[in-house]
Amino acid sequence: MSDGLTLVNLSLRVANAYATQHHRKNGTVRGMKFAIGAMRGGELVGVCIVGRPQARASDDGKTACILRTAVPPGNPNVCSWLLGRAKRAAHALGFTRVLTHTHQDESGASLRAVGAKCLGVGRGGSWTSN
Repeated sequence: MSDGLTLVNLSLRVANAYATQHHRKNGTVRGMKFAIGAMRGGELVGVCIVGRPQARASDDGKTACILRTAVPPGNPNVCSWLLGRAKRAAHALGFTRVLTHTHQDESGASLRAVGAKCLGVGRGGSWTSN
């Protein structure tokens, strides 16, 4: 179910500005492969920025990393909606693996909703959705 959401392509500048305003813990990222947004009724209600993995061992040219998602409160399921579309977009661009990292106090519910698996907890832990 799309909940009336429309997918849009975003520039890094627009995605970073939104993330700075709406992300709980982190702000801007330096670079990206692509950024997407969810629009509802002409209003941007979430962003997802995808780039290269931070860990050198994962930066093999075939792995994309979801660097930031930002969805303000009151927009249920938008995060999962964006994650699913980011995964599909990354695969369409030739990436074979998609990673992301979360803070330990985050539940990971949106990641589980798109079929992601936790690869580890603590330093070096990440989620993947092949």
